[in-house]
Amino acid sequence: NNEAGSGSTINPSKSSYNNGEQVTIKCADDSTTNHECQAGSFSPTITACESQVTTCYAPDEDLATIVPMKSTFEEGDLVTATCVAVNATDNFVCEEGRFMNDDDKTIDAVCGCLAVAINVVLLLSVTFLQLLTRQ
Repeated sequence: NNEAGSGSTINPSKSSYNNGEQVTIKCADDSTTNHECQAGSFSPTITACESQVTTCYAPDEDLATIVPMKSTFEEGDLVTATCVAVNATDNFVCEEGRFMNDDDKTIDAVCGCLAVAINVVLLLSVTFLQLLTRQ
């Protein structure tokens, strides 16, 4: 169980530790802390990594185009993203290193899910047409 939270790593990572063994916790923001197993628990106590990431990066150009376009954005910056695979546009705010819309969805989730859904519909349509033409 990763007590340090998502985006973190424990090194060495194993299911149990012996008294005196040490681990290093590396958080998503690249900060590290060292802990030692003492009498069945770690000292100091392992706590969840705090999210200190505040910079957002432009999405992959194959996924979406954004306005204004720049390489990095700061916490609170607003962008308008247009999905490449589908005709969908939404506003997103840079929050804790990710662009989020009013529905708490990321650009990846919005544009990626729409693209997958449209590809499935297209695949089903082509399959249906192939079945019709066989009759």
